[in-house]
Amino acid sequence: MCRIVGSLACIALLIAAIPYYAYLQKLLYPDGLLASGSLLFLACLCTKRYYGAAIVAVLLTLVKLIFIFTFAVIIFAWVYEKRNFNIKILAAASALCIFAAVFLFFSQIFYYRDWAFMVTFVRPTLAGIAPSEIIPPGGLRVTCGQSEHFVSSDRLNFVPILESQRTSPLGLLSEEDAVALRCTPAEIETLKLQSVLTALAYRPFLHAGLAVKYLINALVGRFLNGHAAYMVDWRGGLWVQNVNLLSLYPQSEIDQLDKYAREGFAFNLRRPNVIYYVSGIFEQWLEGLIRISVVVLLIAGLVILYRRNEINRFMIDRVSVSMMAFLLSYSACLAASAHSLSDRYTFPNFLVLSLLSARISMLALRGFDKQQ
Repeated sequence: MCRIVGSLACIALLIAAIPYYAYLQKLLYPDGLLASGSLLFLACLCTKRYYGAAIVAVLLTLVKLIFIFTFAVIIFAWVYEKRNFNIKILAAASALCIFAAVFLFFSQIFYYRDWAFMVTFVRPTLAGIAPSEIIPPGGLRVTCGQSEHFVSSDRLNFVPILESQRTSPLGLLSEEDAVALRCTPAEIETLKLQSVLTALAYRPFLHAGLAVKYLINALVGRFLNGHAAYMVDWRGGLWVQNVNLLSLYPQSEIDQLDKYAREGFAFNLRRPNVIYYVSGIFEQWLEGLIRISVVVLLIAGLVILYRRNEINRFMIDRVSVSMMAFLLSYSACLAASAHSLSDRYTFPNFLVLSLLSARISMLALRGFDKQQ
């Protein structure tokens, strides 16, 4: 990738070295593999190895269905290479990516109802909105046992939405109500669909606003839920509790450790690996500084090209446009289908954004070289 985007590709290496992103490669979750596969996909695409890109796209999609958008990116990059596109065509292609994400959202409502249920009800709760505020006051009318019933708001079951796994096999019904109303599995599925459509119709601007928030954050690779970061911090906590032998002492002695040390009876306790401290620093502010630097570098490159009337160099650059297509498509898919914008999901976005910034900067600096 250094040959494609220039020496500033080292920024991507810095991002990949952030502890909780590097930790993804050791987890059972496939997100580390998906990030590596995304870079391999773009490398094939940017060097016109379309068959190779198609093979990688198949593998990515088999691992995670959301990456089916990569086939559209391949077609777009191929057509872009064969045709002389302008800004209107690029804008139309961007609108098509957004439309595909919207289509994905509504298709999951009807075909993947459990996932749509999570997106509709869990996403607002993660934003601090009470589940009871997502549906109309009063309650819901449900059809169970081949007859219609009314379930008041105080009987709706929001507990599964707030649990860690966030699954709700009975929708908003409690187990007691589902049994009492003689709900069949087919009726439960219909109830989930009805609940999703009711919630979307009740507060459409809320859900649209959250989708836009997810889209903007995904475009710059910013996560809203540090899942991998939390796991690294959790491992550090386990280290403190066990590896340093604190678990061998009662709390009364632990509270007196500083006093014992002043009296000359210091305990030689091992500290967590420095990586755990570095991870917290990156999560709190260093990653944000890197992201700001990447965005400023990207904007500065575009401004330089624009002021020299060379913005067309960017518009006809297949590498930049391919990266933009990937970034926009994946971000739109996350905005449409992710109930939580985790660091595991946005890691590829951050990498691709840094590479795109490096590529645009290289185009701008090449212009300076020519002028000099």
